[in-house]
Amino acid sequence: MARPHRPVRRNIYEKRRVAGSSPPPPPPGDVLTSADARHLGARIDSVQERYRTTAIRLMAGRACGLVLLDSRTGTERILTSVDDWDRLQTE
Repeated sequence: MARPHRPVRRNIYEKRRVAGSSPPPPPPGDVLTSADARHLGARIDSVQERYRTTAIRLMAGRACGLVLLDSRTGTERILTSVDDWDRLQTE
């Protein structure tokens, strides 16, 4: 005997904005896409040992941030452009 079909149920949930400590979105011309963030992360991992890439976060639209972990201090940094990495190296 065939099983009776279940009634179709939809997943209904309320979307809420979550307040976070993300940096403001970068200007449109200076945006890291996910592909750019992957390439930058690979370059950072191969060039030095202090910073380690841990994640890529979607910031807004197609803009992504590359999350780095500082092995000396244990703090996280979020890079939203290649210029951020250049500035971090000069510190």
